[in-house]
Amino acid sequence: QNVLATVSDFSALQVRVSVPELYISNIQVGQTAEITGEAFSGKKYFGKVAKISPTAKQKSTLTGGGETTIDVLLSVDTKENVLRPGYSVSAKIYTDSRKDAVVVPYACVWQDEGEKEFVYVESGGVIYQKAIRTGFELDDEVEIENGVKRGERVVISPAETLTHGMAVRTQEGA
Repeated sequence: QNVLATVSDFSALQVRVSVPELYISNIQVGQTAEITGEAFSGKKYFGKVAKISPTAKQKSTLTGGGETTIDVLLSVDTKENVLRPGYSVSAKIYTDSRKDAVVVPYACVWQDEGEKEFVYVESGGVIYQKAIRTGFELDDEVEIENGVKRGERVVISPAETLTHGMAVRTQEGA
C-alpha cells in the first residue's frame, strides 16, 4: 500500500531536538526553549521541554568520528500553522536565568596583561577603565556580575588607543 496522505495535529505541535551528551545534565522537563528555523526566518517560537529520551544514540560522521546525543521533545506554544511537520529547526533551551542581570556585548570586554577582565565606561565625557567579573556567557553577550551597574555607558569595540582618563565626545546611537 502507498501512503496518500498524512494527517497532522497542528494544535499540539512538538519539536524533537538532539542534545549533545555534554549538555544533557543541564536539561530538565519544564525548561523554556526558543525555536527558530529557515522556513520561518525572522520569527521565533517558544516551547517547553516536555520529555527527555531515556536512551542516547550515536551519530557517525564521514571522518569516522561520532557524537553521542539524546533526543529531547519540546512542546510548542503556538496555534499558528507556520510550523509544519518535517521542518528543520534549531532550539535554544534556557537552562538557567538571572533576574535583572547586567549584560554587555563581548566586544566591550577586554583583558589586561594579567588576563583580568575590564571594560571602558564613559561618564561626563571621560573614559574610565573598570575591572569586572563576568558570569554567564551567551551567544554574543556576557553577563557582568560585578564592576558595572545598570545604566552605565559601556564603550563597544573601543579603539586600542583609548586610555583611562581620556576625554571623549559621544554621539547618541553611535
